[in-house]
Amino acid sequence: MSDVMARLRVDEALHDLTEELAALGPLSLRQRAIVRSLTAASRVIRIRAIARDRAAFAARMVPPGPRDLSIDAVPHPAVDDATRAIFSRMGVAGPFRFASAGEATDLKQHLKALMADTHNPLFQAVRARDPDGAAALAGRDDIFRAFNAHMYDPTTRTALSRPSIVDRVAALMGSNRLACWRSQVFQQRPGLRTTLHQNVAFPEAFGHRSLTLRPGHTFRPHHNLNAWVSLSRAGTDNGCLVVLGGSFRDTRVYDLGSYFARHPTALLTCMAFFPPREVEQMLALLLFTSGNHRGTTKLMLRLADFFHDDLFAHEVERCDFVCEPGEFWVFSNFNMHGSMPSSSDDERFTLVGRYANEDVLEVGDNRLRLNFGRPLDLAPADLGWQPVARPNPHAPAA
Repeated sequence: MSDVMARLRVDEALHDLTEELAALGPLSLRQRAIVRSLTAASRVIRIRAIARDRAAFAARMVPPGPRDLSIDAVPHPAVDDATRAIFSRMGVAGPFRFASAGEATDLKQHLKALMADTHNPLFQAVRARDPDGAAALAGRDDIFRAFNAHMYDPTTRTALSRPSIVDRVAALMGSNRLACWRSQVFQQRPGLRTTLHQNVAFPEAFGHRSLTLRPGHTFRPHHNLNAWVSLSRAGTDNGCLVVLGGSFRDTRVYDLGSYFARHPTALLTCMAFFPPREVEQMLALLLFTSGNHRGTTKLMLRLADFFHDDLFAHEVERCDFVCEPGEFWVFSNFNMHGSMPSSSDDERFTLVGRYANEDVLEVGDNRLRLNFGRPLDLAPADLGWQPVARPNPHAPAA
């Protein structure tokens, strides 16, 4: 067991699912029946001794597509040599200046107004296809109302295309052919936090894989980068982002979830290693929790820890993304990242742009797979939106 995992077991309370189950709430009769039947199925697998060897099971979880879990950033005038060296080692760079504090505040207020407006394009697209889901969304102060705002909101698209961001992302990525393909906003409020997690290719619901590796290329940690743009003060007291720098070299937590998404029946084989009571809890969270980081993320970390004795057994360093309004950090999606609970009434408000190297990764039509009560499949071009923001659309291919 690595020192990193020893700390994570305590910090994340990996063996205590009480809080996550409480957030899930009581299951319906139908849900309880599903959990009981699948728990019984996992016991049958154990009786048949199909899943006795953890190492043999873990050996099956091979990530799709060729990967090289290293970063070798090249010299570029947009970043100095010291920053480049840290990024190659840790997959983290910053903080950099994005805009003035006043400009950051103006952008925050714009995004808050967009979130509050039930006539914004995303809300209207949901309402046209799922009125009940839209009604539920309207009743919540939900950051999802500004999801992918760069597709339909010129102010957000312009902000995430600023040279102050794009030049540094391009420098660390090693390509001028980059596309902002996802954008999100985050509001950190008192007592809330996000479990540490990894993203690689961002598989979404219903088996959709957002990014596709181009033939003949290898996926590396700096081909898919986040610009974490702070529109308010961010500190350890109000739940700033925490990144485990260097953890990009070990993606097995993500790979476990990705494997189950591609091989759902393997989930029961995995469950066969655990006592029935724990299986019931795990299945309830995996099947019925809502939100990407409300139980399932923690569970994937716990399961990866169970199957792999050497998780993060190399140089890993905690990085707190402390910054002032108008500053931003860049980090690899492959790194473990999340946030600690905020102990302050001072809200943290962040805009995130996710950028892909289009020399290596194919974004495609960048359709959205959403679920506010029933599955929705939205093609941005069909809605008159811009599927991606390409800050330098005429850059030559490498």
